[in-house]
Amino acid sequence: MEVEVKNTEPLRVVAMRHTGPYPLIGDVFGRLAKWGGENSVPIQGALAIFYMDPNVHAPEELQSDACLIVPAGYSIESPNITMLDMPAQKCAVAKYVGPYTGLPTAWGEFMGEWFPKSGLQADPAGLSYEQYMNDMRTTPPDKLETWLFQSVL
Repeated sequence: MEVEVKNTEPLRVVAMRHTGPYPLIGDVFGRLAKWGGENSVPIQGALAIFYMDPNVHAPEELQSDACLIVPAGYSIESPNITMLDMPAQKCAVAKYVGPYTGLPTAWGEFMGEWFPKSGLQADPAGLSYEQYMNDMRTTPPDKLETWLFQSVL
């Protein structure tokens, strides 16, 4: 697994909340993408923010946000949509290539194997998220690239 530590840029996102097992966030992304198209949202990318540790909380309690990256300063009001400003932060970033079904295993390797050996400490006030680097509608599943971000102190 390729991992590097880097400082991220701040991001503005429109977000839709998902409650439940993290691997089921795809339905929320479908609704968010449809909403984004219907509202001519200037989409610059997509990511998912994960707020709770799945090793500590029951799957049905997990909270996450499906997000579309938009230009700085962009704003829109709509039911079930939240505007979020993600701060710049220092993150360990792991690159995963493959189908989205492999993401839980990739996170397990990143946080369960690589991270404990790294000497780094997770920032409890920071974010954990995935950024999807290509379009799943046009990219074969084995070529999908996802970056896993864990903020560090």
